[in-house]
Amino acid sequence: EKLEQSNGLLETAVLLRGGPNRLLGDGDARKGLLGCDMCLMLVGLILSIIAVLGMSSDETTVKRVPWSRVEVKFSAKQLSFKLDVDLNLWGVVISPSKNQYCEYYRCVPVDSNGRCPWDSTLVAIDMCKGMSWDDLDDNQPRLRQSLNSTQELFYNDCKKASKGVSATAITSVITSFAAVISRCTCNNRFDFARDRGKKLVLLISTIMPVLTNIEAISQYGAQCQKNVRGFYNDEVELDSSVELGPGYICIIISFVLNFIAFIVQCIVKGNTEEPGPKLDSISKA
Repeated sequence: EKLEQSNGLLETAVLLRGGPNRLLGDGDARKGLLGCDMCLMLVGLILSIIAVLGMSSDETTVKRVPWSRVEVKFSAKQLSFKLDVDLNLWGVVISPSKNQYCEYYRCVPVDSNGRCPWDSTLVAIDMCKGMSWDDLDDNQPRLRQSLNSTQELFYNDCKKASKGVSATAITSVITSFAAVISRCTCNNRFDFARDRGKKLVLLISTIMPVLTNIEAISQYGAQCQKNVRGFYNDEVELDSSVELGPGYICIIISFVLNFIAFIVQCIVKGNTEEPGPKLDSISKA
C-alpha cells in the first residue's frame, strides 16, 4: 500500500513540474509532427536528386530536366517553326519544340501498311544538338558574328553560375541524405524520454544547407536566367518565352521544405527534465 502511494506521489510530482505528459507534441501529437518532419525531408531529398540530374550531359536528360527552358519561334515568309533551348548545369541542348526525346528510330524502307519488313534497316535520327558551356564559351566570337551581335553573349555568365551552383546541388543531396539517416537512427526524437541533446543537432543540420547555399542559387537566377531572357528578348529580338526549368524549381522547393522542417523541429520541445528517481529506490526507502 505504501509503495502504491509512493508511485502516485511520484506521478503527481512529475505532472506538477510540467513533465512529459504536459509537453507540447507529446504522444500522438508529437509523433504526428515528427512524422511530418520526416516526410518533408524525404521529399526534399528526392527533389535534390532530381536537381542534380541537371549536371548530366545526356541530351535527353537535359531536355527533360533542364534548369531553364526557352521556346523560340521563327517565322520566315509562309514558314514558321519552334525550337526548344534547354539549359542545365552542363550546357545547352537545342531541339524541335514539344519533342520528348532526342533520339528516334524508323525503318527504311517501309511497306505499304507503314510497317517494317524483315529486311529493312533501322535508322536512328538524332533530333537534338547539345554543347557544353565550355565549348559555347570558346566559340562565342564565331557565334556573335553569325548572330550579328556586338555584345558578349550569355554563355560566359551561365558557365560561371552553373559551376558555382553545381557544388550546391551536390551538397544539397548529401546533407538531405544525412539528415534523413540521422532522424532514423541516432537523432530519432519520437521517444520523448530519450530526446536529450538531439534537438539542437537536427536544427543545425536542417537549416545550415539553406543558409550556406541560397546565395549560389540566387546568383544562378540573377546571372544566367536574367541574361538568357535579355538575350532572346532584346538582343536578337526573337519571339521567345523563358521559363524556369524543373531542376531549378526542385532545388528551390527542397530548400523551402528544409525551412518548414526547421520550424517543425522548433515547435517540438526537447526533453530538458532531469531524470526522476527510480521506483526501486523509493520502495527501498
